[in-house]
Amino acid sequence: MKLRTYQLRAECIEDVIDFLNTTQSVLTSFTMIKPNDNLPDVVLIFQAKINLEEIKYTLREIQNNHVMYETVEYIENYTGKRK
Repeated sequence: MKLRTYQLRAECIEDVIDFLNTTQSVLTSFTMIKPNDNLPDVVLIFQAKINLEEIKYTLREIQNNHVMYETVEYIENYTGKRK
């Protein structure tokens, strides 16, 4: 599998931590960004050994996944908008 870079937005850091704990075996690196001090949102940029559909399948297993699931995308296609 080709290593790909993804980006997603989460409502809070706890959601990102749940995602990281669930996917740690397939991630090769990640960076968390807190874009706004007034909001709890967190942006995660990560590289993974699995494709986008597998990432979305994994996100379905995480409680409070809705923002991450609706914003995850290959980094070159990322908009941050929910779908």
